[in-house]
Parts: sequence; C-alpha cells; structure tokens
Amino acid sequence: MNKGGINKDVINIMPFIDARTVGVEIGVWNGDTSEKFVNRGVNHLHLVDSWSVNAYLAQKNPEKGSHEKFFQAMATYSKSTKPESVQKFFDTLYQGVAKKFAHTANVTIHKMTSAEFFKNFTEKVDWVYVDGAHSYDECLEDLIASYKIIKPGGWLIGDDYEWEPGKGKPGVTKAVNEFMTTNNFKPTRCGERQFILGVADAPIVN
Repeated sequence: MNKGGINKDVINIMPFIDARTVGVEIGVWNGDTSEKFVNRGVNHLHLVDSWSVNAYLAQKNPEKGSHEKFFQAMATYSKSTKPESVQKFFDTLYQGVAKKFAHTANVTIHKMTSAEFFKNFTEKVDWVYVDGAHSYDECLEDLIASYKIIKPGGWLIGDDYEWEPGKGKPGVTKAVNEFMTTNNFKPTRCGERQFILGVADAPIVN
C-alpha cells in the first residue's frame, strides 16, 4: 500500500477484473481499490477487513517485527502510538468505507478478520484480491483459503510481491513463493508489485 493508503499499482490488474464477475477483496483500508473494482462493473464485491487493532495484536509474527513497531508505523496516520488512538483511526476508515458503499447494492462489507470470513463463507467466486496482513503466516493462510473458494478458471491476485528487491513486502513474497512452489503455479507480473495466479493452472488445494 502506498502512502496515504492509495494503491496506485493496482490499476495494472484491472484489465483482469471482468464485468459480471464476483470477487473478494481481502484488506480494504479506505476502499480506494474497492471503488476501482466496482467501477469495472462487477456483479458483486465482498469487502473483508477487521479494521481492528486486536487483529494485529493477534499476529504471532507481525510484519513490522513487533507490535510496538506496528503502532509506531501507524502513528503516521493516528498521530499517536497508543492502541486506542490507532483503533479510532481504524474506526474512521471503516465509517468512510461504509458511507462510500452505503447505496451500492452489489457490495457487501464483512467487518471481520479474513480467518473469520473464510470460516463461514460458502460461495464460489471468480477472483480474490489478497492485500490484507503482510506477515508471512497470515498471508499464506489468506492465499490457501482464497484458492479454495475460487472457481476453476478464476484468478488469485495480490499486492506487495517483490518482483525486484526492496519493492514489496518480504513476508508476502515468502508466502507467495511457498504457495506457488507447493501448488505448481507460475505467476504473472502486473506493474511493480502486483501478481496474478490462474486457478486453472494448478490442482485444488486439499
């Protein structure tokens, strides 16, 4: 995610988002990317984000190396390292997304962790965009769970892959590489940090 929560690189995967498809976005932030998906004319879009400090505190191996460093990084937005201040910022983000899509019938907001979402979601979708937790453990879990709900011929798409050193997230890159090796995927590069995996190219995950 770029500064200010705007993912400018995501425009490079938009040609793969066909109209009349159903998709899931893991990690919503302020809904900027979500809006671009909606503008593609999708039949339905499921937005999944906890907007919760507790979800980050539950990470065993947080992407910043520690929970303290996470709060330090979030101070850029919340103006404080206090958990309650960061949560207030998250609440503001959620309220903005809820307002943005309040009258958009083809958008469903799931205010929960991705683990909670996948545990209860029973539909099959055309694509999933993974841009939630950037730690290795959580990203790998999101990839595996996402793959299970994608229809044959669909897309597993994501952000923050290091096609070039330093241009991406190490935890995401490690998780994607492991997932691809295990399932015999060949990735497609789109832009600086986006990746696409075609579900038809590999066996279904058990």
